[in-house]
Amino acid sequence: GEGLDLPAVLAALAARGLRRVFVEGGGVTVSRFLAAGLLDRLHVTVAPLLLGAGVPAFTLPGVAGRC
Repeated sequence: GEGLDLPAVLAALAARGLRRVFVEGGGVTVSRFLAAGLLDRLHVTVAPLLLGAGVPAFTLPGVAGRC
């Protein structure tokens, strides 16, 4: 389906004393954390694409009420 319940995963980790989590992933992973408002800091590295059309860096929903 839609993947993991990210707030629940972070709450479970926090309950075990893990207050800082390093998330490393592609555009889909980062987009899900970003859309859920679960990132305090975002470091983006751009790597050259060597083969194929590639995957979009971020996939986020549109802004409501946008002109």
